[in-house]
Amino acid sequence: MNIHNTHYRKKNKLLRQSWKKLTSNSFASLRCSSKASLREVVRLSRSEAEN
Repeated sequence: MNIHNTHYRKKNKLLRQSWKKLTSNSFASLRCSSKASLREVVRLSRSEAEN
């Protein structure tokens, strides 16, 4: 029982670490994409104003 418990805890820790990696990666990509889309919107609005 005790061995199983420690094994589960280790597994849980690994899972949490991988989940953190996943979420941080997705957040970073989201931030990058939102910056890019913001730039695109600004560019579009400028061209609209010029026309």
